[in-house]
Amino acid sequence: MGCIVVQEDAKAVFRLVGPLDDLDFDQIEIQFETIIERPDAVVIFDFAELQSLSASLVALLGLLRLHASMAGAQLELRHLRPEVETFIGSHWN
Repeated sequence: MGCIVVQEDAKAVFRLVGPLDDLDFDQIEIQFETIIERPDAVVIFDFAELQSLSASLVALLGLLRLHASMAGAQLELRHLRPEVETFIGSHWN
């Protein structure tokens, strides 16, 4: 699996650690939906170990951001390369 979910204080951290496939995307979405049901949920996606960012992952993050917003949860992105942060920031603002 290319994603490991850990707890940091009251935050759920999705550590993206390797190539992600459709099964990983499904598991990420299922776990994410479960987590954001909690009051004051905070979810962090950590990109420190991810080698490349696919268009599919960017699309999934957009979908999850919408779901988090609708549920009143907070979604954060951590350790993005500057060019990726610029790209995502320009599409999320």
